[in-house]
Amino acid sequence: MSQRVTKCTVCGQSGHTRIHCLVMCGSCSGDSRKCDCEQPPVKKQKTKRGRRAAETEQPQVAAAPGSPEAEPNYRSICRQLQHKNQQLGKAYQDLKAQFDELEDSCQEREEEVAQAQQDADEMADLDRQNEQCIAAYKE
Repeated sequence: MSQRVTKCTVCGQSGHTRIHCLVMCGSCSGDSRKCDCEQPPVKKQKTKRGRRAAETEQPQVAAAPGSPEAEPNYRSICRQLQHKNQQLGKAYQDLKAQFDELEDSCQEREEEVAQAQQDADEMADLDRQNEQCIAAYKE
């Protein structure tokens, strides 16, 4: 038989063998209140002063949604939003710089196209003048 150590799904204790978890906790039908297993030790409740110190030291882990302990950690959320806002601001500035470069490039190309069109018109006028001169010379 396997003597692998697992965490009991009913009492939450680790260090039990697989047989314990399957047989002993199976006998109570999953009801931890009726379980013969050793219950986990009760944690001491902290005073308000101790809770404040603990909140500043460690980020609050969100409890299951809908439970009374599920209270959002607004400071953490605010810091996350500020960080995301800074990232978005930086990304916006980078994109704005790229857009300005593209806009300048586009404007330069439009000026080049306008100049090329003007040169083409002048060439067409010169070509017409040359044709008129050649036609007049042939006559």
